[in-house]
Formats: sequence, structure tokens, C-alpha cells
Amino acid sequence: MNKVAGRLPGWSAGAAMNTLRRTRRLWIAAGLTLVSLAGCSSSNGDGVAQTAGGPTAPKQNTTAAPSATQAQTSPTKAAPQPTGAESIPWSSQPTEGSGSPVGPQPWTLASIRVGRHPGYDRIAFGFQGGIPDYQVGYVDAVKAAETNQPIHLDGRAYLQVLFKPVNAHDQQGNPTVGAVARQHLVGYPTLTGYALTGDFEGYASVALGLASKARFRVALLPTSKSLYIDVQQ
Repeated sequence: MNKVAGRLPGWSAGAAMNTLRRTRRLWIAAGLTLVSLAGCSSSNGDGVAQTAGGPTAPKQNTTAAPSATQAQTSPTKAAPQPTGAESIPWSSQPTEGSGSPVGPQPWTLASIRVGRHPGYDRIAFGFQGGIPDYQVGYVDAVKAAETNQPIHLDGRAYLQVLFKPVNAHDQQGNPTVGAVARQHLVGYPTLTGYALTGDFEGYASVALGLASKARFRVALLPTSKSLYIDVQQ
């Protein structure tokens, strides 16, 4: 057969060679592409990257360290602390404490004052020389410290206050806050009255008559050499 006669119209030997070369180049390019894809990473469906060489270690989530600018924060302002009586907790349990060791002894219980405030009644003790040590607690009955005899005091609950070392009289023996066993009526919602119950051998005691057993707090005022007791209304 005549080879030329079997060719398609418009087809030449040069065109055939060119077509063959282009086909060969396409197959070579396709083969390189498949090799390249085989070395690329792929996902295993769980979001963990894998390569042709096997699974990689799980990716660790790390957080970048904050920069110097981010690390700088404005200082936190501390909440304002209560002052005076507001910083003292209320309690119905016995309490005791030390006074202020200033001035020559013996010290003197020079005054007793009372005052009514929103939510509480106050009794304040003023001293000369310094504030003595103190003990405050509830008692079942009011009695004279020297004789142990009952002392009448209005109220349904009694708060006993003991001071030492202190006197409730001056150098001539005159009482500075009234006679022992004498009741001083107050008539406040909680504080109904008080009485000096003892004054001997450097001890002075005062009993408070209350309408009911209430929580109280004790505070010192060293600058004015005084101690006060608040009882809740």
C-alpha cells in the first residue's frame, strides 16, 4: 500500500512527528506530576496531617509568650479597708485584750459616757494615765466584786467588764465614776443601764444591763485614752 495514499488529508510526515513529540512530553509531565503528588501531605480525615513517610506526631497547641507590652498591666487597686468601729467584728463570745502602756501607774477610770447610734448603743470609758487591760463577757447575775452580794441592774442580760490595773477613785479615795453598786439608768433600745461593781486592789469592774443578749464589739482609742463597747440594737 502506498503510505502516502493512506494518510489523512492535510496530514504530513512532519506533522506526525510533531504530534508524537507533544504526546511524549505530556506523558512525561503527567508522570512527574504523579510523583510530586505522592510526596505531598494529605489529611487522614481527623485533621491530622500525614506524609508519604508515615503519620507525624500530633500537633502541639502552643501559646506565644506575651510581649513586653502585653505583660504590662495597670496595678490593681486594693479595696478600701474599713476604719474605726467598722473594722471590728461583732461577737457574743468573751473577749479580752491589752491596753496602752503609757503614763505612770496606777491609772484611773475617770469617766463613763453613753451614746445612741443607728443600729447600736455605745458606752465609752475614759482613763487617766493609760488604757488598762480588759475582759468583757456575759454573766448570769450581777454581783459586787468584794462582797459577792447581788446588785440590782435593769435588763435581761448582763455584760461584765473588768479593767486592770486601774482605780475608780482618786488619790483621796473619792469615787470618780460613782459609788459601787449604784445603778445608772440609760434606757436605750439595748443598753438599759450600768453600774460600777468593783474597785479594789487595782481592779475595776462595770456591769452593763441589756434588754437582751446582743452581740458586741470592743475598741481602743489610744489618742484619747478611752475604750468603748458597742452593743447591737
